Amino acid sequence: VQTEVLPPMRKVLAQWMSEVCEEQSCEDIVFPCAMNYVDRFLARTDVKKSQLQLLGAVCLLIASKMRTSRPLALEALVYYTDYSVTAEELKAWELLVLSKLHWDMASVVANDFVDHLLCCLGVSGDRDTVRRHANTFISLCATEYRFTSYSPSLLASASVAAAIHGLNRPLSCPRNEVVTTLEQITHVEADQITQCVQDIEVLMATSFAAFQQPPHSKVNSPSTAYASTKLSSNNVPSTLDSSQPNTPTDVQDVNF
Repeated sequence: VQTEVLPPMRKVLAQWMSEVCEEQSCEDIVFPCAMNYVDRFLARTDVKKSQLQLLGAVCLLIASKMRTSRPLALEALVYYTDYSVTAEELKAWELLVLSKLHWDMASVVANDFVDHLLCCLGVSGDRDTVRRHANTFISLCATEYRFTSYSPSLLASASVAAAIHGLNRPLSCPRNEVVTTLEQITHVEADQITQCVQDIEVLMATSFAAFQQPPHSKVNSPSTAYASTKLSSNNVPSTLDSSQPNTPTDVQDVNF
């Protein structure tokens, strides 16, 4: 479908979207949900490179409306794009994305399974830590195109297993029984879960190594130019107010 957008460009976009979510203190599920919208839209519609960041910003806007009680403000998204898009473009593309996805925005992502899996596994004392680590793994996987082929239940199972295996203290759930129990809960084969755990661990190691590189050794790809932006929350305009309805699909516009 795509004639200009390549997988490396998707990764740059995903990293930018992740940074926006971090700066705005969005809930963990917003970023994976937004990437789900991005991938579904790209699978149906040819997008120019110059429109990719606009698409990412719109998907963040929609995901924040679907998954949180405090959606992102249009002004904030315009700012984070370094004013390369306008509020009017965001509104127009919001309707375009909703139309192309047939208004089917209730996507199931891996984060939706995490709490249920932790409950079934009997993880108690360290549940918050395991949940946080699992959600981090899920978000990291969302930046890599190859993980889009994994089902949400498989990705959630592997992320929970990786989070449990990474803890160095005793848990109520024996580590050697985690994958077997997850297989029984999700009906995903243990071999698939184990392979996905290994893929996550490799991704973590690669990401950590890249993070450890000194700034002068990092090479910026020309494809990152469209996504360059300042992500300092100290400079975000103080006039941003996400409580004001600002798009056609804002929940505050609906009459109950």
